[in-house]
Amino acid sequence: MESAMTGDQAEGEEWSRHHPGEVLLKEFLEPLGLSQRQLARNINVSARRIGDLVRGKSAITLDTGLRLAHYFCTADDFWLRAQMDYDLDRVQDAFGKDIKSKSKPRCPPK
Repeated sequence: MESAMTGDQAEGEEWSRHHPGEVLLKEFLEPLGLSQRQLARNINVSARRIGDLVRGKSAITLDTGLRLAHYFCTADDFWLRAQMDYDLDRVQDAFGKDIKSKSKPRCPPK
């Protein structure tokens, strides 16, 4: 997995293929030697919430995203953008071709 912290566009596109929970585990928890339970305690959420994120069973909520951003000193929108990029990538894979083939764009004039 490419580092989430590089900011390189090509790597960012690759990063969107990873659930934000995997990024949380591989890029933050493991390098810092933090357990999921320690993180949950430190940001005042349930251990289940962090566990579900890491396993890809749930999405990053606004509340959790802000808590993670504050705790890990990232931009306020870092985790929310990671979730949005991941979700958009999933939807494009599943429906993108169908949407493009069945609808004609009608863009406003420039």
